[in-house]
Amino acid sequence: MSERNVQLRRVASVVGLLIVAGGCASSAQQRAARSQFERAQAAYQQAEADPNVQMYAQGRLADAQKTLREAEQAKHSDERLHLSYLAEKKALLASVTGATGKTEQNMEQLRRETSDVLLQKRDRELKAARTESDTKAREAEQWRRLAEARTKDDEAKARTARPTDDAEAKALAAEQAKARGPRERAGEPQGAAHRSRDGAHGRRRAVLRRAGPKSDPARSEASTSWPSFSGRTPSATC
Repeated sequence: MSERNVQLRRVASVVGLLIVAGGCASSAQQRAARSQFERAQAAYQQAEADPNVQMYAQGRLADAQKTLREAEQAKHSDERLHLSYLAEKKALLASVTGATGKTEQNMEQLRRETSDVLLQKRDRELKAARTESDTKAREAEQWRRLAEARTKDDEAKARTARPTDDAEAKALAAEQAKARGPRERAGEPQGAAHRSRDGAHGRRRAVLRRAGPKSDPARSEASTSWPSFSGRTPSATC
């Protein structure tokens, strides 16, 4: 009897140890599931409070919330542990998606601002070029008008100076005519006498040429009495 009692006690001890061990294992799994669920809740709350997630990752946040509710309603520790893990990862993915969406929006905004800045710069350059062109055109027009005014001024001065030159030329001609008048009047008698004498000599020579050598005895006698010697003038002998 004592030996059987000993064996029963041994079996009871092993069963008790197994029960204790099973209970400890169950408690550890429950604690792990509870801890994982708490981490999933924290991740979900953080994602829910993020405005970027609300803006760019509402679908992923809703999926994380659904998984977290399933983990909360799970009856077994293993299932609760697994669902809590999934809920945590989905909440973290929602946070990352929200941050990515915000970054993409910032980049798009930066591209638009850069494009706007470039367009504004281009507009300023075009306006500056247009202003410079207009200024040069106005300057060219001013120079053209100034040149036209100078040309008209020179033409007016030339027209004004031409009558003065004509008047001066006429006055000079009048003075010269006035100065020649007395000299011409003083030289008229002598000129008339010279012209009369020259005319008489001319008429006489014409008559002699028509009459021939016999018409002039004095000239014929002189030609026979005084021979010429190589063009020298004859000399009279006493």
